[in-house]
Amino acid sequence: MFQANYGYNDKYIVTTSFRRDGSSKFGRNKKFGNFYAVGFTWNVSNESFLANHRNINNLKLRLSYGTTGNADGISDYAAQGLYNLTDQYAGVPSAYPTRIENPNLSWEVSNNANLGVDVTLWKRLSVTVDVYNRLTNNLLFNRPLQGTSGYAYITENIGAVRNRGLEVVFSGDVIQQKNFKWLMEINAGMNRNELTELYGNTSFIANSLRPYALNQPLNSWYMRRWLGVDTQTGNPLWEKVNPDGTVASTGNYNEATLQFIGSNANPKLFGGIRQVLTWKNLELNAFFSYSTGAMIYNGDRQLFDSDGAYDRYSLMALSNGWSRWQQPGDVATHPRYVLGGNNNSQRPSSRFLENGNYLRLRNISLSYDFPSELLQKAKLGGLRLTASADNLFTLTKFSGIDPDIPGTGEVGTKYPFSKKFVFGIQLSF
Repeated sequence: MFQANYGYNDKYIVTTSFRRDGSSKFGRNKKFGNFYAVGFTWNVSNESFLANHRNINNLKLRLSYGTTGNADGISDYAAQGLYNLTDQYAGVPSAYPTRIENPNLSWEVSNNANLGVDVTLWKRLSVTVDVYNRLTNNLLFNRPLQGTSGYAYITENIGAVRNRGLEVVFSGDVIQQKNFKWLMEINAGMNRNELTELYGNTSFIANSLRPYALNQPLNSWYMRRWLGVDTQTGNPLWEKVNPDGTVASTGNYNEATLQFIGSNANPKLFGGIRQVLTWKNLELNAFFSYSTGAMIYNGDRQLFDSDGAYDRYSLMALSNGWSRWQQPGDVATHPRYVLGGNNNSQRPSSRFLENGNYLRLRNISLSYDFPSELLQKAKLGGLRLTASADNLFTLTKFSGIDPDIPGTGEVGTKYPFSKKFVFGIQLSF
């Protein structure tokens, strides 16, 4: 590993690094990877034209570019060919191949470009803004193989994904008085990704409801589009795209078109909010997290909102604004209840996609530090009483157990976040 930094007059700072990493996960031909980074920082506030500025206390510009290697997501020694030696053939101990060797399996490489600004205003408000572009090449992926090959997959470096995003952090002293202070911190992040390359001439790889497809965001939903309920019959309707491109409705699930429906499980905006209020020796600290824009697949509803297909399960209560079809002319969100199911209405479709917006109180704590005058009489160095709670409430319109589903966007029988209450005493002598 090599690192070199240079600074001039506390205004201009250049940082460089280089490292060569090796991993036994990779093939014998490409175990090692070379990674580097270059960064430049300009302390603008140290320039003469901003010296002693009344409003701008700190201004810093940052620019960096570098590469990083990733070895996660695959098993140890994934490049090695394996044989199974525990079977028999015609009563004779035997061996057969179970994994293909890939001597050229190597690092997944991310090329990262970042532009950042740090600003402090009026000695009370701090703002940090980062814009990034990250292109990840040679993705580690288990490429499926035909069954006739005798193998399920081979681990290879294939494909590329581009991530672009913005991260913003605000921190400010809203109130600064002798006995009362209010500190607020807000962070927000936005990330957009796109699959830019796959192996060979492949443009589509099946992966349940979220396949990999060129020029599509990861976690894009691919399913039949739900059109609602037939007002005359109470039967389900889906979208059917004809060969000439025209669109029609159909009550036959198997005729409905599998398609990208234009939404994905990635949040458009996410982050957290912290509030710290201090009054004399009393401090209240609260942290909220939030997410907006993600569409979540509530798989629980296939069982508990199945319109009679699975009568051994209890039906979930209909949320506000939902209604069950009862008679001709009803404009309802739910098809007619039929014992045994209503024309496959419980099968996967955009019917079970829901808005995953939420605001959650992650933690709130209240603490009190006893005054020093009382502590001196008791011959104590410090005494603090605290009470805290985790996950007190979540504001959301999601009908499932929990909308906080990082990564997959598919909700199964997930155990929800539990509430936790903690009381404590801290003594120092």
